[in-house]
Amino acid sequence: MTYQELIGRPTWAPLMVPREAWSEVDDALFGPQDLFNVEKAEAERLRLRAIQRSLRYHFEMNPFYRALCKDRGFKPEDVKTVEDLRKVPLIPESIFKGCRGPSEFLQWLEGLGPEDLEYPPVHDQSSYDSTIDELQNSGITVTYSSGTSGKFTFVPHDDLTWKRARYAIGIGGFQMIPLYFELMSSAENCNALLLMPDPSRTHLFMARVSGAAMDFFPHAKVHPAMSRTLSTRVLSLSQGRARGLRDRVLARIMRRIATRSAAKADDQMIELMKNLGREHRGGVLGGPPFWFARILSKIEELVGSLSLGDKWVAITGGGWKMAELARIPEKEFRERVSRTLGIPQSNIRDLYSMSECSVPFPSCEGHYKHIPSTVLQPFILDEDLEPVSYGVTGRFAFLDPLARSYPGFIIMSDRARILEHCPACSRPGPVLDPEITRMPGVDDRGCAGVMRRFVEGETKSRP
Repeated sequence: MTYQELIGRPTWAPLMVPREAWSEVDDALFGPQDLFNVEKAEAERLRLRAIQRSLRYHFEMNPFYRALCKDRGFKPEDVKTVEDLRKVPLIPESIFKGCRGPSEFLQWLEGLGPEDLEYPPVHDQSSYDSTIDELQNSGITVTYSSGTSGKFTFVPHDDLTWKRARYAIGIGGFQMIPLYFELMSSAENCNALLLMPDPSRTHLFMARVSGAAMDFFPHAKVHPAMSRTLSTRVLSLSQGRARGLRDRVLARIMRRIATRSAAKADDQMIELMKNLGREHRGGVLGGPPFWFARILSKIEELVGSLSLGDKWVAITGGGWKMAELARIPEKEFRERVSRTLGIPQSNIRDLYSMSECSVPFPSCEGHYKHIPSTVLQPFILDEDLEPVSYGVTGRFAFLDPLARSYPGFIIMSDRARILEHCPACSRPGPVLDPEITRMPGVDDRGCAGVMRRFVEGETKSRP
């Protein structure tokens, strides 16, 4: 589906960047008819122009990134070809967890962004949540994830960055999983069962991504597993980050409540799937792998299996960062999902996404994660942080030109492998091998990890 066809839908037009406002960055995102089916030469042309534009902008307008570039002896005009992209200075993902406390939060966010991005006054800066809520009301979306280190990862999105990200999230699902689009466009089958908090009641990245995908279908019947508000304070207490006797007591109470709430949510999701299955209706089931695993265990214990059929799509998200001791290979996990839910394996997909990156990498029918190569330059780095060739495993990094509210040129702590072409389908462009893990010694800071610890009250995931 083309951009022009999308904006033809009245409910979708506000989600898009108007054609007359496109830059080279928007041309690379909105221009292709299919983000995952662009020939190599054209993809390189669009990607190079988009990154060059983004580099110039951040060098000129972002004091933090300009200082980094000067320290590395780099200038945007040094990038003349795709091969030159490896020269671009990268920032570590840890920069997004550098805020020392709520009182410095707004100033810290401003320090990540360009000088021409004006943050509005925030009247209540007593907590991260109060600041985030006020910014949201002013058009700035701040998402977060968290890890065992106790530091939240915060990523700010101005209106332009968030529109681009929402489009990339939505269009990626439509184009890589056509059945998903068909189901959500159907009055009978537009059921979205989300194994996660209500996207409208949290700023947790994984939930907001799901909400962004649902924005394209305002008529969809969305069923989140958790309906109550999930804030940074709630997460901090539930993970044992309590100060003082009162907070420690609250933390113990909240962990017990979270465990009971998770069990109730599981039962409701299973009953809903059973009812929709009996009515021969379809839908989408989405969530982190650990929650899928727990649902599967309950179904296997209670009824053995379900027979949802080929009108269903199962989408895992949050990477494969389950509790590492409970983690199983992705292929075995798909087989279990198919066996227990009765969904064809071709309808079981994984969406690799990072809160620091504007674009997700959806898996194809062969389960390789496709990189939208018109808008993202990926790298695999060795121990010296130097780019290596295709097929070599190392640290994942990328250049993301879609981000305006922060420099999207980032080194991650995920361990991955890039293949030049997909071994399973004919789409051109690079793909990520299905198995992605954390680098040794890096904490479990992803959304899947933080949700696991919250809903299970610090207990281990079921195998």
